[in-house]
Amino acid sequence: MSSNAKQESENKNQKPRMKVQIDPIKFDMFFEKKGSWRDLVSSEQATEIFNDWHKDFVNDTGVVNTQAVITALRGGKPRDLLPSKARDLCKELLNMDWKPKVKLNVQNTENFTRLKENYGHRILAHGVEDGKGGVSSIVMMCITGKVQAISSYWGALVDGYPNISPVPHGPYFIIYDINLSSEAGSPNNPSCDKITYVLVPCLEVANSLKEKLEEARKLGFIDQRTLEKFQSKIVTYDDLYEICSRRDLEESQQKRKCSSESAAGDPSKKIRRESTFFQAQTTDQIVEPAMLAKPQPQSAPAPQ
Repeated sequence: MSSNAKQESENKNQKPRMKVQIDPIKFDMFFEKKGSWRDLVSSEQATEIFNDWHKDFVNDTGVVNTQAVITALRGGKPRDLLPSKARDLCKELLNMDWKPKVKLNVQNTENFTRLKENYGHRILAHGVEDGKGGVSSIVMMCITGKVQAISSYWGALVDGYPNISPVPHGPYFIIYDINLSSEAGSPNNPSCDKITYVLVPCLEVANSLKEKLEEARKLGFIDQRTLEKFQSKIVTYDDLYEICSRRDLEESQQKRKCSSESAAGDPSKKIRRESTFFQAQTTDQIVEPAMLAKPQPQSAPAPQ
């Protein structure tokens, strides 16, 4: 067998080389720190991929055009290429992992359980999973000013199947309303101004989220007013439980107060209550209190 024929035979028997999927926005970091990346692509390929990924938002001197990033984030659909590049650039600049190695599973903790069991039926929420962005997705909401969640992605904060309940999609939740009625409808991709709270498991996560938002402000992705307004919506499981408890107490006290004032201000109600003690046997005859004070005639004694 000739050398050419032998080479052709070997080529046919070889399996096609798998195309390596690379996340270019993070490639520079891994390329410098991890030697394994050098085995995947050449340095020339790495540079070409990296430059192509950044060229829409970063100039030749390495300065990020934040306005171009914001425009891309707000102007296209979430899965379009340009918004996808912009999101990954933000996450890289803010040092946020897309998918954490360990899932934060806290939906079954005691403080979340008491929240959903006592008030979950009236809380309209959208779940944000760690595996689908987690904290980084919440930061993106603040930067874009919108929660990308259609109406079918919202539901009461009670246990249920993932297609109808937000609980399996936690541990973070966007709260649209805490006084949900059966007639209320679900929002469709609402703006951040319309949401009531951003629910996180604990104070440590809340502080971490606020720090990332502060970094986004320093990079020019959001202004001070947007930062303060969004940070004011961040609450923990315990915080929201206390908020709902206080609201229940205030509503109960207000109802009792209104009931007392209504009774005191309507004399007819007082008369009706008193008249029940002086009604005669027939429903159309009312015995006046003064008549009850008069001596009643007695019948004559029977003859002996």
